[in-house]
Amino acid sequence: MVDAVGTITKIVEVGLKIKRAADMVKQNKDVCKQIKDRAEILSITLSQHQNNAELMNNFAVRAALEALDQTLGEALNLVMECQQKTNCVCLFCTAGNLSQKLVKMEQRISYKNMDAMFAIMSFLLPREFNQGSSQKVWFIENSYNSCIILVFQRDQLLIRMEI
Repeated sequence: MVDAVGTITKIVEVGLKIKRAADMVKQNKDVCKQIKDRAEILSITLSQHQNNAELMNNFAVRAALEALDQTLGEALNLVMECQQKTNCVCLFCTAGNLSQKLVKMEQRISYKNMDAMFAIMSFLLPREFNQGSSQKVWFIENSYNSCIILVFQRDQLLIRMEI
């Protein structure tokens, strides 16, 4: 398994490549822009955690970041396909199919991002709340790829947050 710092560096680099590629697309501009925007936000957000060695050594965080990196690489290939000029007949046949692939890819990026953020929060929040306090933090991931965070103090629910 690759180190997570290197994976974040790769995610940032792929995010820059997606940005450049999306700026030159000839078809499916709207979906490519959504993927570009998501990749930029991911790059900025994840780079903030790059220097946290303990976090980067966490197995769940590394696995989630590697999956996200792989998905962004696939997204880059799809965005680059949108740069190709095609004639009207080919465009009519292929643009819809490519558009569907892009929409699905944008959803996959969202899911992988959620997995990565869940892994990071699962690592960081219990340390913050559980050090020297009676507060406990629980995470529940449901089948709809959302996460529920529950914070208890002395068996009383203080915070319930769904993301």
